[in-house]
Amino acid sequence: MSEEEQKLATRNASQVATLRAKYADNEALYGLPGDRRRNRHDQKELVEIFNNANLRWCLAGIPALNFWGVPKIALDYDLCVSPDQMELATGALISSGLFTTFRPTRLRGEEPFAPYPRFKRVGVHLFVRLIPSSFFDLDVERDCLSATHRDFGLTLQAPYPQCLIHALLFANNRHKYARGLVDVEYLLLHNADDVEWGDGLVCALEDELEIRQLTKAMGTRARQRNSAEGVLRGKWDDVTEEERHERRFSF
Repeated sequence: MSEEEQKLATRNASQVATLRAKYADNEALYGLPGDRRRNRHDQKELVEIFNNANLRWCLAGIPALNFWGVPKIALDYDLCVSPDQMELATGALISSGLFTTFRPTRLRGEEPFAPYPRFKRVGVHLFVRLIPSSFFDLDVERDCLSATHRDFGLTLQAPYPQCLIHALLFANNRHKYARGLVDVEYLLLHNADDVEWGDGLVCALEDELEIRQLTKAMGTRARQRNSAEGVLRGKWDDVTEEERHERRFSF
């Protein structure tokens, strides 16, 4: 390797190290030493804490995408809480003795969530983030539905399709939540055969910018479904109703 090539390699390595220090979040990816993997019992325990405290809550972020069939893994388990209950939700998690406060994630693209509280389940690779429903312009009581696992008895709440689409686009446009547009495309792709996710979604929106964004996303969905090179093509074709039900409770 020439001297010039060595200098270039050293500079590149330095840049990578700087980016990792700034944006990497190894705890979210791998947990802390001694952590066990999270499981459905941890999920049920978390939901019970919220229900016992009479909190108004629903799934947000990737857990909300999972609820509607998108197979993504959540590093943080995002929950929306009514703004007037954020302090109560924080108190419920801490007083349970199961959770401790933790620093905000350093993952790139998650900066809009930095001001909101984040918690870690003691001894478990599980991070929970509380987000006020106002961030997504959601009314938790009005805009959400619930589903119960057939065998486990776990009940989750998530926004209706039109409300989730609005929530993601609203967060994108008002809070620079850049992932919002991508998440809308994922939702459309994985629910393309469901009438509930059809053109009626456009009619449910009131904001002109959101309507244009959703219309464009629908065009992208159509192109990807009809393209042999579409990265998501065919992934939804093999999903049974039972698999879709299980995916709702991904954890």
